[in-house]
Amino acid sequence: MNDLISPTPWNEFFDLWFYYITLFGLILHLVSFILGCVVMAVITAKKPVARLESWMVRWIGFTIILWIVSGGFNALWGCLIWGNLYWDSDVDSPEGDFSPFFPTILSDHGKFLVGTPFLLQMVWLLFAAMSWGVSFMLYRFMQTILRGISGKKIQVEGGR
Repeated sequence: MNDLISPTPWNEFFDLWFYYITLFGLILHLVSFILGCVVMAVITAKKPVARLESWMVRWIGFTIILWIVSGGFNALWGCLIWGNLYWDSDVDSPEGDFSPFFPTILSDHGKFLVGTPFLLQMVWLLFAAMSWGVSFMLYRFMQTILRGISGKKIQVEGGR
């Protein structure tokens, strides 16, 4: 196999994760955070400020968790998908090639090694769903822990 098309070795997993968190992902998630803040401000314009503050704290927590988890899924994408399923000369390495917000699209210089564009999009959808799902579960888990630490009683719906 050509060196340009060889898959990313697993010993670069944490490098890919770190790259996503410090560069590509940081910018992408900051933009999504700001857009979310604007939407929350518009929605709560006529409601008490306390509600906006509560939503903002939750939004900050979820955005941070999604940012870190997405970095892990970007690293998985780089080691499992890039160089195995497709290769793109515009993206010399898989750093920042996965995003939970929009699918990976090949440029004119891209090449499918296995499969079709539909397969690539379905694999992206699987990775994006896992990224959002794991982030949501971790967010709920962290909420449960923080409620337990603060002493608030956790109410379970349907329970007694």
